[in-house]
Amino acid sequence: GTVPFLVGLGYFEDDSFIVRQHFLPDYCEELGFLEHLFDDLPGKVLVSFNGRAFDLPLLTNRFLIQRTGSEFFARDHLDIIFTLRRFFRLKLPDCTLKTAESSLLGFERLNDVPSEQIPQIYFDYLRDGNPDSVYQVVIHNQWDILSTLGVLVELNKFVEKAERADKLSEQDSWALGKFYLKRRDFSRAMTNFSKSEAVDNSYHFRNIFEASLLAKRMGDFEAALSYWQMLTEAYNPSFYQALEELAKYHEHRTRDLKQAEAVCKRANEVIYQMSQIATADSYQVWTERFAKRLARIRRKAAKLQ
Repeated sequence: GTVPFLVGLGYFEDDSFIVRQHFLPDYCEELGFLEHLFDDLPGKVLVSFNGRAFDLPLLTNRFLIQRTGSEFFARDHLDIIFTLRRFFRLKLPDCTLKTAESSLLGFERLNDVPSEQIPQIYFDYLRDGNPDSVYQVVIHNQWDILSTLGVLVELNKFVEKAERADKLSEQDSWALGKFYLKRRDFSRAMTNFSKSEAVDNSYHFRNIFEASLLAKRMGDFEAALSYWQMLTEAYNPSFYQALEELAKYHEHRTRDLKQAEAVCKRANEVIYQMSQIATADSYQVWTERFAKRLARIRRKAAKLQ
């Protein structure tokens, strides 16, 4: 039963950015309101901020109820909140548009109407016909559109700057690496994971380990081996994973069962030492994993004798 009464659209025309807003003066005019939403709107992609969770389902329902909306359903949809979260969730207190405006754009809204008051403002307008308070909602909507454009530009700048950088903070390296990994662009993912600054931070070690797995996937075992050896020089959050990969490497690739056994023994020694300092379920998990691998390696070695 929720009905959108104001839909704003922004698009480029020549060298200008045009904002066009559609207002529903009364419920009885909803069909015409919806049918004219996308008149003359260029392009085939809609860009939104959190539109996949809110705007898209709401408009889909209203279009279906009014049996219209072919233009809407024919368009692809890009919701930039997911990219914002991917790149900045480790840096920002939250990923709301208001926070993105302040942190990325340096923009603070003045005299803005709170979002939770907007439905009541429209109900008041329907009752008394006074458009004064609705005007503030229109301004709020304009800011939403312009801020979405600004955030999109800043996200693009962030990627371009990162591509040119030789080193990235461990958070940026992780965010960009995971971004390209999700897109299955393994080469660029490994490049960004490998740019992580060498600091004592859990994300730095996670970056290096992800880079090692990508190198392994791409067949560059020399690079993967160097990463695993780096991660096993001292204890860190990816220490056991790297040891496990080293054991796999020697067991299956070099067929050096003695070396593979030595890696498993080292892992068990470290697990025992760490378990004396602190109790954690993860120690039990790794104990079982390395115990199974060590038993299999010894069975293989026995067959070769």
